[in-house]
Amino acid sequence: MNSFTEDPLDDMDIQHIRLSDGNEIITYINSIEGAMIVMERPMILNLAMQANGNDTYFFTKFMPFAKSSLIKLNSRNIVSATEVRNDIKERYIHAALKSDEKVEQTKADAEMEKATEEEMDLNYAIPPSKKLH
Repeated sequence: MNSFTEDPLDDMDIQHIRLSDGNEIITYINSIEGAMIVMERPMILNLAMQANGNDTYFFTKFMPFAKSSLIKLNSRNIVSATEVRNDIKERYIHAALKSDEKVEQTKADAEMEKATEEEMDLNYAIPPSKKLH
């Protein structure tokens, strides 16, 4: 296969991991440090059964209150793991980036709440001096 037809997603190590507690995670493997696997932006794979009999999968953050997007996982907690198809990689990347955007928006909203009325009023002007010359 020549370099013009290769998919850039082929080189991304995005894994579907089943944990011993039954949770399933889709994540980018950042690195492996001994028995610890460093995952970047891990997302839990959730299943929603619809009334028409179809199944729908969706992602939620694995550790939503983590300070960093890097999470370490002890490999002893893994039952199985496999690389996912490129279409799943695309969906995972989209969900992870969308999740990051929500975090950034939440931070911006918090900053807006802290702003004073003067800072929020773009038409704010200092009242003219009452001093007569």
